[in-house]
Amino acid sequence: MIKLKQIFLQIQIILNHKNVLPILFILQFVFSVLGIVFNKMFFLPLVVFFFFPLFWKLYQKKEVFDPKTERCPEESEMIEVKEKISKINQFLKDIVKHNQINLTKKLSVSKKLFLSMEDYINFLLSTLNETMSFLTDKSEKLSIFSADINYYTQVSQKKSETQIHYAQEIIELVQELLGSFKIVVMKSQEAFNVADQANTVYEKGSLVMSNTVSSVQKLESFILDTTSYLQKIKLFTGEIGKVMKLILEIAKKTKTLSINASIEAVRAGHLGNGFKIVAGEIQKFSDTTTEISKKVYDNLQALNKDMDKSFHRVEQSKEIIHSVIDDTGNLKKYFDELSGFMHKSFEATKEINDVAMNELSEVEDIDIKINNIQETISDFKEDFILLSKTANYITYSSEEISKIINNFDMDNFQSFCRQNAEDTIILIQNYFEKQLSDRAISEKELFEAEYYPETSEKFSTAYQKKSEIEMKKILNQLKDSLTFRAMEFEKSFSVCFLMDKKGFVPFCVAEDPSVCKDKMLLKDPAVTKIQKNKEEFLMQVYLTEEGTRITDLSFSLKIKDKAWGFLRMQYKPLGFF
Repeated sequence: MIKLKQIFLQIQIILNHKNVLPILFILQFVFSVLGIVFNKMFFLPLVVFFFFPLFWKLYQKKEVFDPKTERCPEESEMIEVKEKISKINQFLKDIVKHNQINLTKKLSVSKKLFLSMEDYINFLLSTLNETMSFLTDKSEKLSIFSADINYYTQVSQKKSETQIHYAQEIIELVQELLGSFKIVVMKSQEAFNVADQANTVYEKGSLVMSNTVSSVQKLESFILDTTSYLQKIKLFTGEIGKVMKLILEIAKKTKTLSINASIEAVRAGHLGNGFKIVAGEIQKFSDTTTEISKKVYDNLQALNKDMDKSFHRVEQSKEIIHSVIDDTGNLKKYFDELSGFMHKSFEATKEINDVAMNELSEVEDIDIKINNIQETISDFKEDFILLSKTANYITYSSEEISKIINNFDMDNFQSFCRQNAEDTIILIQNYFEKQLSDRAISEKELFEAEYYPETSEKFSTAYQKKSEIEMKKILNQLKDSLTFRAMEFEKSFSVCFLMDKKGFVPFCVAEDPSVCKDKMLLKDPAVTKIQKNKEEFLMQVYLTEEGTRITDLSFSLKIKDKAWGFLRMQYKPLGFF
């Protein structure tokens, strides 16, 4: 109890010191930052519960430990004090690094303990420095991770947009194919109906063809019968002709006899008058018979000629009929072959129609699934947008943490960069203000610069040509200082340069000339962010297209209290993975 009382009395002396309030504020800030970074609200109650009640209770006791009335601490006691400070320091480190508090640890001190104000303040500053350095390192790594997420998200989003574009084209093609397939189904149905009708027409045509063949065959038989009948008629007319010739001869003989009878009647005189009359009638009958027979004979001759012509025509008709029969036979043969093809076509069309009708329902299911794919692609795209926003939010949060932490001067590379940047900015300001006062450079040239193209990517300005040697000398000093110190913090310094408000880089120095941005007009997202930044300092971490992690520090540069542009420096982490 005595030892603890002595410790409390020493703490009371500290409480009475005029600088104790800032120290308490520092402690409160440390635990507040820890609470923000690790999202653990119990750090704030720690400040209130463990520190303020203790200090207040000690302060209320009004027990003052006067060092003048006590002996000076021995060397062993001072060593013990340092050991205890080291334990407390380690205790706070454990809190920061592991987010754990071991309340089972106890302090053991000697009988007499002296804690000087300087040791205590140094202890607090050391602990705060280590804590903030740790937070700086973690916030930078958080920025690196968020930059990785942001970069790969953007790359994935571009690839996904390309894939979505191709997928949508495929979907459109599939939908067109589905539409075409539906048309094919309808056309196959129409083709099936047409084939069915064609088959029916063919069957009717085949029946007509069979009837035609039968009729032609009957016609051939009829012609043959007619030919036979005509031949018989010809023979009959021939016989009649012979009879008519015989009748003509008989008529001639009868006429001769009637003439002879008339002669004999004349000779007989009166007695032959009756015979003369008979002879005259016989002569008339003979003449009439001769005339009629001749006409009949002539008609028979004409009939024979006509029948010869008919016979000739019948023969031609027979040849034509034979040709028609042959052609009809061939046509029937072709019709039979066509029947086979029509039957096969009909069966194939029927099968196509059956398959198309069966697949139509599946096509409709595919159409529904394609619509689902489109909705999924849309959701996928929205998820990527949300992921990109989340990555940007993480980047923004890490940058905000970096802004808060960089208000402290610490033993880390960012603080070193900031200190060197401040010194470099003063040199740049002094140089340009002197150039302006000496009228070597006009304000219009400096603040309203015109860019003269040298190549397709590089430009020059009037002030850039006049100031290049001196500016690169200043930037090289900064580069050399940062390059040497970066190795101590496992960093690799890349480049430092000046950039005006429009993104033009008049001066640039780099370890690797290939990364130098000298005389270029930059328009990347990092530049846009810098141009929108209203703070004096901005830290950005991003991934290049080559996959290199870059930490970009930019500092606002004013000349004669007028915003001109920015001093930028970039470095890469070493051994991050």
